Amino acid sequence: MAPNNKDLVSQQKQQKPQPKGKQFAWEEIIQHRSRDDLWLVVQGKVYDVTNWVKVHPGGDIILTGGGRESTAMFYSYHPSKVISMIDKYYIGDVANYQTFYKYDSEFYKTLKSRVDKYMTDNKLSRDSPLMFFKSILILFLWGLFYYYGMLKGSILCVIMLGVCHSQLGINIMHDGNHGAFSNNKTLTWLAGFVMDLMGASSIVWLHQHNVGHHPNCNNTDDPSKTSERLNPDAFDPDASSGDPFVRLNPKQPRYWYHRYQHFYLWILISFILFKWTINDVRSVLKRKYNVVKFFDLTQWEVARLFVTKALFFVYILVIPLQFLPASQALGLFLLFMGVTGYSFVFMFSVNHLTDETTFPDSMMEERDWAILQVLTSSNFAIDSPLWSWLSGGLNFQIEHHLFPGINHTHLRRIAPIVQQTCKEYGIRYIHYSSFWTALYAHFSHVKMMGQTDVVNRSYTGKPKAA
Repeated sequence: MAPNNKDLVSQQKQQKPQPKGKQFAWEEIIQHRSRDDLWLVVQGKVYDVTNWVKVHPGGDIILTGGGRESTAMFYSYHPSKVISMIDKYYIGDVANYQTFYKYDSEFYKTLKSRVDKYMTDNKLSRDSPLMFFKSILILFLWGLFYYYGMLKGSILCVIMLGVCHSQLGINIMHDGNHGAFSNNKTLTWLAGFVMDLMGASSIVWLHQHNVGHHPNCNNTDDPSKTSERLNPDAFDPDASSGDPFVRLNPKQPRYWYHRYQHFYLWILISFILFKWTINDVRSVLKRKYNVVKFFDLTQWEVARLFVTKALFFVYILVIPLQFLPASQALGLFLLFMGVTGYSFVFMFSVNHLTDETTFPDSMMEERDWAILQVLTSSNFAIDSPLWSWLSGGLNFQIEHHLFPGINHTHLRRIAPIVQQTCKEYGIRYIHYSSFWTALYAHFSHVKMMGQTDVVNRSYTGKPKAA
């Protein structure tokens, strides 16, 4: 039996249920997704937070919840003490509200209260000296390797530049776009903007990663074919990001060439940055990534995509062409793109797409959002300071998915709380001893997906018997 949390029970008794108000259809709700007109849906209730947008402490990240199911984002980013503040913006309810997930588990309430208390007692905030030190060091090394690599022709420095380029995304951009980099909104925005300077798009990343992936991790149901179709975002685009060339989840159709995907995937990864360039432009023009609709973009946000894409190719290819022979500059450019692709993709792919993680679908009984966040994620090398540094805290993926707004330098400290609470509630906590065992588990999964049509991965979550 899971432990009772007396404080939470007491708080719940004091809370009065909100009266039901006007009924809103999803077709109307999705129209309200701009800075000047923003509605959120939390637990089937509709909130007009337009007046809160400009003063929101987390900055523009609030826009990602506009006009859509935003329960998971709202609960996972906010400490318990501020959650009730949204009540004053309540305007009604979603008509015939349906959602894939349940959000009221005692597990998450207990865990959240414990983590909130730990963060408060230890005076931990988004402002982390280690975070700032890492960022400055990575930026300095990037500049150093760029000079000696792309301008002086050192192959070793170009390889290190590719690693540093991915580190910009893993250690700086990722926290920035989760609103976790700093308490200062400007610094956090700049950290997120690093994604654009890297040659990708922070706008697309926000929708793909924050809206599509995080709330719906490994969810493989097609939202147009399920009872959750009125919530158009109940689907993880990352779980099918290799389609049609790479089959990553059990619901994707399997073709004859997938049998060899664990071989040719190594080649495809080297071209991932080229794929991003094309996908980013297409997504912004369509105002949608896969099934995830964008919030209303300003003209500046659209223009920014093309300006930063051009800037990227100027500094990574055009400028080197002025200092090196064309064949050498082009070769170093391709080497840089490949190294960046490998070092970036491997850090993210080993966290969810392994041979032990769960792929939720409408056929499984477990629907609790927090429990499924644990079951769809896996950690690695959590005792290694080196891998915590290199992975930007992604080796604590379970903790990150449960608390994406916490600066990654603090995830190591809350991990024992998460582990203990999972143990008390009988929830399996997947952990690989090293990065290399996690990488092996990822490619075992890729091989299995390419050679087997039916894979039962709707795991119940109970720990394996000893």
